[in-house]
Amino acid sequence: MRIDWKRVRQSAFNILATVFFAAGIIGIVFPFIPTAPFLALSFLCLCKGSNEFKNKLKSSNLYKNHISPFLFFKTMTSSCKIIVIASFLGVVSMLFVFSKSYIFKLVISIITLLYIYYFCFIIKTTPKNKIRILPQAQKKLNKER
Repeated sequence: MRIDWKRVRQSAFNILATVFFAAGIIGIVFPFIPTAPFLALSFLCLCKGSNEFKNKLKSSNLYKNHISPFLFFKTMTSSCKIIVIASFLGVVSMLFVFSKSYIFKLVISIITLLYIYYFCFIIKTTPKNKIRILPQAQKKLNKER
């Protein structure tokens, strides 16, 4: 009998996704357990373990509009950059406001400044009409694989 290592790997990732998701849900009830890292790990493990989930994610509008253009062209539209930075600032501002530690606030401020610098100056901005060639690029990449 031969072991199908691909199925074993997928099953292991699915089990890990379930464990991390459970830990994230427990973190909602008990505030001393971090919720976001466990839910993020659950999401990543689910992407690695389930082809159906990965395909559904790639067919979503969020992936098509924000993630896919960056992966193919290494650029983003200005509206996409604004959305990403605004959502990051929303989460980070909550951490900043509710934190009592000045050192933590300093670290959060430095990370935020680096994040904004990276999105404003490192990632190139592309006009929206250039991103419309994305479906042809996707078809080309699918044929190459």
